[in-house]
Amino acid sequence: MAGTEVEIPVDLRMLFMRLKWPIHRIRWIAAQKIAELVKQEETREQAVDGLLQALESARTSAECAALLNVVRVFDLSSYFTESQIRKRTRHMCLLGDYCISASYGHKRLGSGWIWSQSGRVPESFKAASYFDRRKQAVIPPAFLNRLRRLSKIVKEDLVAQWGYEWQKLMDEGEFEYSSDPHYFMGGARQEELLSADVRQYDVFFSAYMRTLHYAVAVLGMPVQSAISWATLGFSMNRGLANIRLEAATPDMQSIQAELSLDMTEEEIRKLVGASLTKRAEDEILAADLQGLCDGERCIEISIRSFLVDPGSVVDADTIADVLIENSYAFQKVHSWEYDGELDQMEVSDLGADIQELGIVPLTRFPINECFGRWHSDLMTRHIELPAAYLSESPIEIVSVDQGFDIRNETGNCGSWRVWSGGWTPSRPKGAAPALGTLTLYPSKAVSDFAASQDKELKRVIRFTVWRRKESYLPPEASVRNFII
Repeated sequence: MAGTEVEIPVDLRMLFMRLKWPIHRIRWIAAQKIAELVKQEETREQAVDGLLQALESARTSAECAALLNVVRVFDLSSYFTESQIRKRTRHMCLLGDYCISASYGHKRLGSGWIWSQSGRVPESFKAASYFDRRKQAVIPPAFLNRLRRLSKIVKEDLVAQWGYEWQKLMDEGEFEYSSDPHYFMGGARQEELLSADVRQYDVFFSAYMRTLHYAVAVLGMPVQSAISWATLGFSMNRGLANIRLEAATPDMQSIQAELSLDMTEEEIRKLVGASLTKRAEDEILAADLQGLCDGERCIEISIRSFLVDPGSVVDADTIADVLIENSYAFQKVHSWEYDGELDQMEVSDLGADIQELGIVPLTRFPINECFGRWHSDLMTRHIELPAAYLSESPIEIVSVDQGFDIRNETGNCGSWRVWSGGWTPSRPKGAAPALGTLTLYPSKAVSDFAASQDKELKRVIRFTVWRRKESYLPPEASVRNFII
């Protein structure tokens, strides 16, 4: 437990400052390191006091909620008392209160945050032009879309309320206006994407939370319903938070190194085929690999496994669109976490559109109600897990440093691994982040399942190359799909 306040060394203060860094991955790594320091006895006192001081000095409820989420996702509650945390949290909001309650096993939330709102927006109020221009740029469009949906439910303009709350925060806090973080884009052009937040994100999100507070306090919205709307602002998810993006295994590194811009279909088939035959006991159900990627060029290869009737002819382009882009999903048991059992699912539960194709996907993308913003690169790359119907018993995912172990009643039965491969904050539009992924499952289990379905194993390969023809032009993608 924390005792009296101690002086925080400069390097630790700098680490906490990294939680305010624009780049999502930097924030994520900083949070991991802070959690490590809290758990280590020799650094615990300073790290605990550092977090409490950070809560007290935070300027917005968004900052506080992110810090409180660090306590939740890394299971740090035993190193603080609840009263310590509540006393030092200057800007409490519904999401922050949820994080505290979840950390300490409460079913009911506090209520102090309910007064953190400005009352009904005056009829004469007109949102600032900056707010109107940036409400789908500073913060993801999902926030605006949710408030529009909620406005229809409560029959009141909550988008206007959002703008009003934002203006009140700006007047009270003297927050700076933010432009795009071009520095971190390395001179990238507008057609490139960046996994980052500007400082105004905190103000926009805090105003969003105050709007939900208003909906609860004035419009009678149930607190539990408001929580589901608030979790859109989670910074991290339990389970994903523990993953460390390190280097690829040597065999994956060798494959990535062999990817070249002008590979022929035969060369691609040979490379993929060689990688498949190297694993005698495990089948590669899915893989995403990225080779050369800079401001001018980018190479990416994706593999997805599926079952199909023997002798059937399937269209590679259609199958690739379905399995790589759409990622038909199953739901987790706990809608906000990435640990525990996956929902049970049978082949008969597949949608009519995929059944019409006559295929059975062997991986599924787990969808949650919310996806931690600092994990945006993982979300974009996709977390392909073995489909639940591959196992006769429930499948459980267990977070490890490199991704997830897949378990059933027989023990470990597969894995999902992710690694960093030349990662940079920015990337061409359409391209995934420079992360590699690999999903494995026992070969015998796959062959037994295929036999039970009277189908055979196939794989679709997508090979994509982005090239910029001229320095002032956006990169153009060349895509090839084929079945092996």
